[in-house]
Amino acid sequence: MTALPAPRCGLPLAGDIIFCGAFDEPSLNVRLQRLLRLDSDAEYGHVAVMCGIDHGVHAMPSSGVAPFGLHQLLNDFQTRGERWRVFRLRSVDTAAARQYYSITMSVRSAASFFLEQSYNYAIQLPEWPDRPEASSRSFCSQLVSRIYERAFNLRPDQNRLSSTVLPADQHSYIAGRPAEWIDVTAAYEERINYVKGISAARLDEEIQREEKTISAWMQDVRLRQGFQQRFADAAEKMRDVQDVVEDVERQADRIHLALTGQSKPAPQPYQPAQHLEAALEQGAQHSWRNYRLWKRDRIKAALRALKRRWRLVRLGR
Repeated sequence: MTALPAPRCGLPLAGDIIFCGAFDEPSLNVRLQRLLRLDSDAEYGHVAVMCGIDHGVHAMPSSGVAPFGLHQLLNDFQTRGERWRVFRLRSVDTAAARQYYSITMSVRSAASFFLEQSYNYAIQLPEWPDRPEASSRSFCSQLVSRIYERAFNLRPDQNRLSSTVLPADQHSYIAGRPAEWIDVTAAYEERINYVKGISAARLDEEIQREEKTISAWMQDVRLRQGFQQRFADAAEKMRDVQDVVEDVERQADRIHLALTGQSKPAPQPYQPAQHLEAALEQGAQHSWRNYRLWKRDRIKAALRALKRRWRLVRLGR
């Protein structure tokens, strides 16, 4: 059997999916998944997705959809002795060298849409089209599916409803397709072991740097959300003004009909090309008129100068 090629990008990459034990009750979480899927191979109770080289997002019951720093997360895994694995889409790994920036921005943009959502406790319950509030909540595996659908137009699961996808479903789907997904756990282990091998101070520096990156990202997200809200408010006000204008036009039509007995003629459609042509013609005529006035004034000035000179000649000066 031919061995599959190793990852081209040895660094953490946006879109990498991290599987791990649940933070609160991992054994209970995994047992529930095994019960729901009748599968004794379920190992991981939590899943997260990377949004850059040092940070990502996940959904937790305590904080909802929130960002995390990579070194802090990996250090927590090692401290608690939890099992974890990281997978990467092979097509993303292949394109990372020449499309790293676009891949990162695509995943960050998709994740920004769900940041600060509340946690969705309605796991395994379908989302109906008449329940728009369901989209304002996410649990961990649901969040990963939604981000992948927005960023890459695919989902790392068995085409289940996003509200019924469990971490066990995603892990089973990904681990069973080695031609499409790469296990990059070793690269992450090497990264955290290298930083911790230098000193505890270096690990603290990396964690603080990640916190600054996350803080800047959150500020940018809130700023964009503020602008979007302002634009929405302005659009709402414009719709109100449009309604008022339409009411005034209807009243004018009724008054015109009452006074003349005839309906008000429909306004002519706005034709920008004709308006521009007319404006250019008017401007050309105005320029020609100014030129003729300037020419007339020049001729008059020349005639006055000739008259003064002739008067001086006659006086013998």
